[in-house]
Amino acid sequence: MLSSKQQLLSGTAPLQKAPAAQSYSRTVRVAAQAAAREVSTSAAVMDRPTVQSSAEQSQLPTQAAKDAAFRTDIAPEQERPFELEVSGSVPKWLKGSYIRNGPGHYAPEMKHMFDGYGLLSRFIFEDGKVSAMARYTASNAFKLWKSSGKMQFSEFGTSISTLKNIWNTLLGVTGFGQGFTDNATVNTLPLPSGELLAMTETIKGQYRVRVDDLHTIERAPFVGDSVPGDLTSAHPAVCPDGSVYNLAVDFGRSRTIYRLDPETLKRTKLADVPTKDYLRPSWVHDLPATENYIVVVDAPLKYDIVALSLGRPAISGGFSWSPEQGTQVHLINRHTGATQSFECPVTDFYCFHFMNAFESADGKTVFLDCPVFKHGGATDYFLLDNLKGQQDIPASPVQRMTIPLDGSSKQATLSLIQRDTTQYNELGRINPLYKGHDYQYAYHLASVRPTPLGNALGKLDVRSGETQLWHEPGCIPQEPLFIPRPGAKAEDDGVVVSAVAGADGRTFILVLDGQSWKEVARAHMPYGMAFQFHGQWYPS
Repeated sequence: MLSSKQQLLSGTAPLQKAPAAQSYSRTVRVAAQAAAREVSTSAAVMDRPTVQSSAEQSQLPTQAAKDAAFRTDIAPEQERPFELEVSGSVPKWLKGSYIRNGPGHYAPEMKHMFDGYGLLSRFIFEDGKVSAMARYTASNAFKLWKSSGKMQFSEFGTSISTLKNIWNTLLGVTGFGQGFTDNATVNTLPLPSGELLAMTETIKGQYRVRVDDLHTIERAPFVGDSVPGDLTSAHPAVCPDGSVYNLAVDFGRSRTIYRLDPETLKRTKLADVPTKDYLRPSWVHDLPATENYIVVVDAPLKYDIVALSLGRPAISGGFSWSPEQGTQVHLINRHTGATQSFECPVTDFYCFHFMNAFESADGKTVFLDCPVFKHGGATDYFLLDNLKGQQDIPASPVQRMTIPLDGSSKQATLSLIQRDTTQYNELGRINPLYKGHDYQYAYHLASVRPTPLGNALGKLDVRSGETQLWHEPGCIPQEPLFIPRPGAKAEDDGVVVSAVAGADGRTFILVLDGQSWKEVARAHMPYGMAFQFHGQWYPS
């Protein structure tokens, strides 16, 4: 049984009714493809003709849904909760706050999905009712844009003027003045104090925020502490016992795994992580963990300092693709800091978000489940122009990486899990009580093709390889979050919640039964909200 602290850290006016829409849940059973078959997510797939039949057009997100998801006007702040109209029946046991972080507004010059200014949205579930509120995180990047009307820092896929960007990047890389953006727009980490940490991938972009009113308190005290580096992961490793670890990148010098005390926010070094090139380290967006190990995957997608400074030419985010360097995997023992490194004999590998990592029962193997893109240029696909268009989204079928711990080999291997190798998988989540342990089900953004972005929610059985889909034509769902029912015995006994941009342009909060994969309720927002990245559950 997890303690209350461990459970917290694990994640664990009347509206006019929207027109009824036809949604469906189905099980996709596709014969496993030969291992030699390549699923192309390269430029060839991105350049696929975009002419669709009328039947295909009906599957595509509507223009109203796209306008809501990638809005260029300023999403309204709601500093006090207001009640939403509910269709269906929200389970009475569902009590707490579903808090999401992600863009609330895209400045007119912004080019990439990951650029928008961070907005925290809180959906409060109590006695079958749902209320909502939202506030921007008061980062310097947002406040300076709001006062000047212009971007003062480069964001993920959009650079400011070249000279200013060179200066800011050099400040960031050298540690003088912390020149990188502090736009905390990616994720949140629950804190035992009744606060949360709004996070991005820069050390200075970490802000303490009150859960009850989403008020930004102050920047976390990481800048200038004992852990070197200016960049970090937006997905720290939260271990089964509730302890928290993350990676810090100090360009040209070091990469450090550090332990974060959630109560004091003090960081302490655990281990150094090797890399082939400290000036061009791999982009590590997500840090999975097992019961005993932190896992760092070095894919061939590398930071490019020149691109970061000059803004082009590069893969969005200031990266370069270096398949000749292959893929390396590092396991850091979180008790001792001892590090083991392995080669994975694949060059066409990139994973944004890992499903889960766990150890075999005998402790001789680590397994890592990864939705795999075949090219790091997949970050370019999330340029706003592409998402607003009609190009088909790349496939990212789930594969399992097997890493031997018995000394028999220094090579990790990949094998296909998912039967439908054309499926898009992103923003995967699992039952938080199974994080770091053997498990059966993962929940993720999925696709009913053709579509330029995730337009379905998937429930993947990692043992059978089968995928069930929830899909409503014209809609854009966001990351699913599984919330276990109190006292549940079955892994999938609970609900999955997701914010969905409806075909009419208004957002609704969808509640699916985790076992039947059917809708049980939805709560209707009076307007459309921008696409946000990650959510956490904060129990009452």
